[in-house]
Amino acid sequence: MLLADRYRLDQLLGQGGMGQVWRGRDLRLGRDVAIKVMLNPDSDSMSLARFQREAMIAAGLQHPGITVVHDAERHDSWLFIVMELLVGRDLGMILAEHPAGLPPGRMLDLAIQAAEALAAAHEGGIVHRDLKPGNLFVLVDGRLKICDFGIAKDVNATSILTTKGGFIGTPAYASPEQCNGEPVDTRSDLYSLGCVLYHMLVGHPPFAGNDRAVMRQHADARPAPPSVRIQAIPEPLEELVLGLLAKKPTARPATAAEVAATLRRIQDTPRQEVHAPPNDWASFTPPQPRPQAPPKAAPRSQPTTPYPPQPISVISRRPRPGEGMGGIFLLAIGLPAEIVILFLIPWLGLLLLIIVLVVVFLWLLWFFRDGG
Repeated sequence: MLLADRYRLDQLLGQGGMGQVWRGRDLRLGRDVAIKVMLNPDSDSMSLARFQREAMIAAGLQHPGITVVHDAERHDSWLFIVMELLVGRDLGMILAEHPAGLPPGRMLDLAIQAAEALAAAHEGGIVHRDLKPGNLFVLVDGRLKICDFGIAKDVNATSILTTKGGFIGTPAYASPEQCNGEPVDTRSDLYSLGCVLYHMLVGHPPFAGNDRAVMRQHADARPAPPSVRIQAIPEPLEELVLGLLAKKPTARPATAAEVAATLRRIQDTPRQEVHAPPNDWASFTPPQPRPQAPPKAAPRSQPTTPYPPQPISVISRRPRPGEGMGGIFLLAIGLPAEIVILFLIPWLGLLLLIIVLVVVFLWLLWFFRDGG
């Protein structure tokens, strides 16, 4: 099917309450894209407003960690958003394969990327309100992107798209404010980020149970420290996660940028030996710069076994015949005999030439004197 005489729908990738997501092709620019389609926009004015708001919010955010929106159009009764096509898996699928938590290096890398992308959204005046593993997409090259701004809130908007006192979000990762139906700001996203980090650390969200029980625990219960499951977890990392999960928004870190900076310091801090049962965090060391190869030593004909220095001013043997003082000096400083011979040959040749010239001169002198 062709939308707006430009976008071809090729493969259905997923379907949700608000519509479908297709793999498609932009025939004008010749590139693959993802197309989110709202099938019946006129049937629900609230859903229509949210769909339009999602397109506007995502299009206004420019950051490598946020899904790019290319276009938003209407085709007959269908409203659709054209986005970059992401190839990979969402974080929820990855976590399902790691019931004991992600390896330390990967956990910190993804956590930093998520915090930095969230900081960009907050700086743009956007509260995501549904930050969870399913909305964090990990590309095949390891880059992470925040997606699905369907229920995001623009802090500068004057209209309200939710019913007062109503709940929106995902219970397992919702903040106490969301669970209580209270107004939310960027610190609500920080709580959700703390739930995601907790899940990446230990393999499950902070609280378990049905939706009502989980929401009650978010509001009233304290999560078990991650160190209960992972004894070797760095203390600053546990403090950060528990700080993000504080019940009062004012007790959480101030910004996502601050969280990202703290995670980077943890990533760069050398790990000391931990006397604990072996696990991934006990053996984790931060990435180190690749050591440079030492300069190659010049080839030597002598063995390189260390030996005490020997004085060169004392010669313990008499010079060989024909060796000469130059040869003695060269041998004294440890050069091979072959080099010594090569050094003496020019001098011996010159000496022989001088002797021949002297003999010829004496013979000529004798010859002319006798002839006279």
